[in-house]
Amino acid sequence: MIKEPFDTSASEKKPPHTIYAIGDVHGYDDALLKLLTKIHRDIDRIQGFRPDATFEIVLLGDFESRGPNTKGVLDIVSNAKVKSRGMGVPHIALFGNHDYATRSFLKENDPQKIIEKGCALINYGALQTFASYGVFAEENHNTSRPVHTPKGANFSIAHEDILRMHKEMMDVMPFGHLALLNSLKYSHHSKHDPAFFFCHAGVDPEKDWSEQDAGVLLGYGSDEDIQIGRNFVKGDGAKDIIVVHGHTIVKAGEVRSGRISIDTGIYEDKQGDRRELTCAVLRGGAFKKFITAKSDYPPYDPNFVPTEKNWPPVKNPQTGLDTLDCKL
Repeated sequence: MIKEPFDTSASEKKPPHTIYAIGDVHGYDDALLKLLTKIHRDIDRIQGFRPDATFEIVLLGDFESRGPNTKGVLDIVSNAKVKSRGMGVPHIALFGNHDYATRSFLKENDPQKIIEKGCALINYGALQTFASYGVFAEENHNTSRPVHTPKGANFSIAHEDILRMHKEMMDVMPFGHLALLNSLKYSHHSKHDPAFFFCHAGVDPEKDWSEQDAGVLLGYGSDEDIQIGRNFVKGDGAKDIIVVHGHTIVKAGEVRSGRISIDTGIYEDKQGDRRELTCAVLRGGAFKKFITAKSDYPPYDPNFVPTEKNWPPVKNPQTGLDTLDCKL
């Protein structure tokens, strides 16, 4: 007899609850759509023999920066959260460090702080975020103006251009996208499966999961907070709970005794290796499998400057690599 992935006998009183946790998206809207399609197929499959089953989808943040279509990603996440109210499948969206930094930049009013925060954002792929909204940097031909050279790049952006892009972003960004950024959570703990704790970057193992500092959860802020997160991902994780996180890139989804890592570097140039968006499927306090999806867009290039002429990037479909990986 073929066994289902969980007990379907009448003696099981508690309906099974499945959590789908999605790693760092970074503007790759096509991969997110593929992954959500696979997730909903899995939900349909389970409901076919367990109509009483319940589900939730947790997105671990970093919806933007580096990838080609942050606007498209925020459209998908905003729409999914609205539709989920009627579907009975809650979608919980968490802050990533890039989301937090972008929100801080957009909300800033002081010109000097706008420049400072804009320079930090541009170091890590914000020009691609702006371009997805039709906001482009101008070539800097006036060498006498104050400029910023992004980390690892061979071009510079004038400070006054950062101020202009800030204003244009505030003019064109849909209210729903700003509302989404303002609604993001720092962490999530499901009452349906309390064995798991969800956050973007990691936790301080010396503290209870309910008492974590925001900087550690995001991997953003003070040097001390960032170092705590770096130390966390070097080990097996927390002792009293399983932390599901992204932020630190791994070659493939990684399962340890006290943590599950699912940032598989969707934006990176891996020299022929698969660039994937990864989802961890969790049920009954246990890891069940990974579901993955691949993007047809090229990897992020820190020296590429989006312009009206070269944007958006051209897709390069790669068939045969977009698969569902089951590790039961």
